[in-house]
Amino acid sequence: MSCLSRFPHLMNNPRAIFMRFSTSLRMQISVVLTLTLAVGGVAAGGWYKWDAKWERYMVAAFQSGISLFEVVEQYLNTPGMGVPSHDAGFDLSVVVPQQVTSADNSVKLRFSNLDGRTFETRFSFLDFRNPDVFEGNRIPIRVFSRKLTYSLGVIPGAENAGLSARFGYLVRTLTNYCGDTLMFVNIGEGRWLRIGGPKIWGCESAPKDWRLLILIFAGVSFGTFLTIGMSAVDRLDNLSNEIESRAKSGRITPIKQSNPKEILAISAAVNDYFDREKDRLEHRANLLSGISHDLGTPATRLKLRAALIDDPALRTKFEGDIDQITNMIESVLAYTRNEMNIEEQRRVSIHSLVQSVVDDYADIGLPVTLAPMEAETVDSTGTIFKSGSKRSKVNLSDQKRLLCFCRPNAIRRALCNLIDNAIKYGKSAHVTLSATSECIRVLVQDAGGSNVDFDFENMVEPFKRGDNAAHRKGIGLGLTIVSNIALSHGGKLAFESRTEGICATLTLPR
Repeated sequence: MSCLSRFPHLMNNPRAIFMRFSTSLRMQISVVLTLTLAVGGVAAGGWYKWDAKWERYMVAAFQSGISLFEVVEQYLNTPGMGVPSHDAGFDLSVVVPQQVTSADNSVKLRFSNLDGRTFETRFSFLDFRNPDVFEGNRIPIRVFSRKLTYSLGVIPGAENAGLSARFGYLVRTLTNYCGDTLMFVNIGEGRWLRIGGPKIWGCESAPKDWRLLILIFAGVSFGTFLTIGMSAVDRLDNLSNEIESRAKSGRITPIKQSNPKEILAISAAVNDYFDREKDRLEHRANLLSGISHDLGTPATRLKLRAALIDDPALRTKFEGDIDQITNMIESVLAYTRNEMNIEEQRRVSIHSLVQSVVDDYADIGLPVTLAPMEAETVDSTGTIFKSGSKRSKVNLSDQKRLLCFCRPNAIRRALCNLIDNAIKYGKSAHVTLSATSECIRVLVQDAGGSNVDFDFENMVEPFKRGDNAAHRKGIGLGLTIVSNIALSHGGKLAFESRTEGICATLTLPR
């Protein structure tokens, strides 16, 4: 049963068939498999049919050779015979070649009317089983061709068969190599039987060889079917890449939906999940943001009332606790803003962004520096004018325009958090930029030394702080925010302990 017989309502409506084919992956696979089998069957059947026809053609040539031997036998047994009783489909005539004496006194035969057939093959047939059939028992044969020479080695079975079979194999071989060939057989008394066989071994009489067209047809068909099949695989691959990119970047944006309907259903299901996840994250972020915002009002009132306390020591403690609460509120608000991904992404120059952040810190006298970028170079190749010259390095111009598709305010916040940590716990911050064709790395190196063994993986967890932060302000959300920002851009945050201090590396895709 074909794939279309299962849908009788489509068989009388070509447009419905096309629409279903273009929108259904199941239909595409069914049609492609059915057509592939059909084309394979047609190609195999055509090839087998040609082989059978060719074999029949070879058998007919073999029979013609046996009939030719009967004619030759008549001439050999009847000296001076003119016209044979039958010609077996060949053009026959008796000729007497000219004898030419060469410089070494050897006698050679020159046949006339060869019409450009310059390739000559000489051999003889011997009848070892019955040497008394002919006078002599050797039959000299000459074959003239326009293209090639022959040998007994290409005549299958000619060594062990009888004379009639040998003539059959000879004619079969000439037919297999088709061409405008002339054969001469010595029939005694200086006479030769001139044999032309355009109807037997001529290329025009051979069955038409459609094998090349069959191969081209099968190849084009299979290539078309493979393209259709691979296009469906490519659409699935593109869909998985889009889902993976959104999972890495944290951008919960709708996936573009396209046919076939199975991929359309997957895209719709994923988009529905993204919508629910976005609503859930927004609800959670709004809840945290609302709580943090509402806590800001009583914290401000506590700050004002603490100023009315007469005891300086108690007032200082109250104000310190209130400042800690305020910092917690601001950190939670920053965290929720990053969770909500409110800022739109755009293409910016990372070098300019980092330079502006470093300059802001330097303007207020903080020890923050930016290392100069190394010039990017590529290998130059030789030209036709300097093919032997050595390969050299070429500096790339505009090396500071490290463009990156990102949320610039989020990247600024992440960089500020890293610099603040470096200054707070390591006395200074040294920022370095590096780039490859795939990513940009922002390194922030502090000067705190390497005498503290940090659990770097634990530091990015919310509200986790190191042992060296016990007496410093903060609630443990700074690195969490940086890590979330990096992940939302498809990057990562990593740490390395060096001799001079801790180096934090923010990696962003280009």
